Amino acid sequence: MTPWDNWYHCNGNTYGTWLPGDPRGWRSEDHKIHVDGDYKSPPPPGTDEGLHQHSQNQMQSDAVFLSQHHCCEALSIWVSALQHYQLEIAAVAIGSHHWHVLATFPDHQPRITIGKVKSWCTRQLDIPKPIWAAKCRCQPIADPSHWENARGYILKHVHQGAAVWPSVTR
Repeated sequence: MTPWDNWYHCNGNTYGTWLPGDPRGWRSEDHKIHVDGDYKSPPPPGTDEGLHQHSQNQMQSDAVFLSQHHCCEALSIWVSALQHYQLEIAAVAIGSHHWHVLATFPDHQPRITIGKVKSWCTRQLDIPKPIWAAKCRCQPIADPSHWENARGYILKHVHQGAAVWPSVTR
């Protein structure tokens, strides 16, 4: 799908906070493996427990949960980095374990730019381990209504304790 005016809603997690086999539900890359349930309708307890344990055992360090201070610091770094790439930004949210960005990506390769932003942020924050999950989801925005819904959804993360840009009150 060609995005409306080059807009994409990208989101991802901090390192180790949503793994294959997660009891909240999960998805394999490109849906190569069929998985019952998702975060809205989780699978029955114990489903994929072995896979989840295996995924945890493969981790190089503990899962990363950002403090409120680090969320605010990361938000400032992300916004500066996105502006450095001359992207139009509508909303950014950085929470303790996940993030969202609504921005234009004229080259239609948002994952590459987001990867650079995550790398830059990791170097700027003084956390001596991986901060961000390797991959992210980037959904093309279909139309102005979709843009409004995505922006509203991202900004509502302030009520979950996320640092958001532009600033909104809790």
